[in-house]
Amino acid sequence: MPDQFSRTELIIGSEGLNKLKDARVAVFGIGGVGGYAVEALARSGVGALDLIDDDGTKYRIARYRKHSVNKNKSLLYRNGKDITPKSETDFNTFVANLLQADYLTLTSSLIYSAESFKFTSATDAEMKSTFDTMLGLDVYQKCLDITKARLVDVETKVQEYHWKIDSKYADIQQAQNAIQSVNEQKEEQRQKVAQRRAELEQKVINQAAVVEQKKSELKSTQSQLDTAKSAQEKAEQELTELQELMNAVSKVQEGIQDSKNHIKDTEWKLKRLDRDIKDATDNLNRKNDQIASKRAEIKTLIDKLTH
Repeated sequence: MPDQFSRTELIIGSEGLNKLKDARVAVFGIGGVGGYAVEALARSGVGALDLIDDDGTKYRIARYRKHSVNKNKSLLYRNGKDITPKSETDFNTFVANLLQADYLTLTSSLIYSAESFKFTSATDAEMKSTFDTMLGLDVYQKCLDITKARLVDVETKVQEYHWKIDSKYADIQQAQNAIQSVNEQKEEQRQKVAQRRAELEQKVINQAAVVEQKKSELKSTQSQLDTAKSAQEKAEQELTELQELMNAVSKVQEGIQDSKNHIKDTEWKLKRLDRDIKDATDNLNRKNDQIASKRAEIKTLIDKLTH
């Protein structure tokens, strides 16, 4: 929403208005001319005014615009004490009463009291020049000329920016076309990925069925393996028993062989014993024959002795 300085800002720009806002002006004597001068300074946007009159009272008017603390307030101080009225209307009325004139009276008195120039017979251009000089509007005209020159520069820059924008727009259009092409390729790839995913999912399902079948076969094989393992353990046990039996047979065979050898020794001993018995028998027979011969001789001898 525009404030009381918005039109002044259109003439001197935001930078010029900020300079006025930061300015501080002291006015000595708040009489007919001083009072009007103070009002003109206040209306032009001067940020702080020090008003000093003959009675020793010092007034200070501070008008803020977009201030970080005081915002857009107008403050009035008397001898350093804040006496700001409650409303802007009351503030303007107090200032007008203090200066004893409004803004129109001030400008009119300044114009018609000029002794070195006959205002009533001046041309329009002279009147305008007088107004500009007395009210300080020549500064505004200079600001306006500067503003116009800056406006031309700005329009040139705006045109350049328009060209750049058109160029950027073409680049953006090209980028959008590229993005659309990429999106189309992305959609195509998405469809391919979805189709590939469906194929892979079907393969996974098929492989899962194969895995289940292999698991069933594996269970059957495991059962057969357990049976074979059990048969193997039984065969190993029977083989162990057979080995033990073979070891026993081997021992029996060794015993038989030892018995055979013993029998052979025994037979050899028997044969030798038979020979010894035969020899002994032969010797006995010879002894018996000798005894019989001796008996016969003894008998013969006895018979001889007895006869």
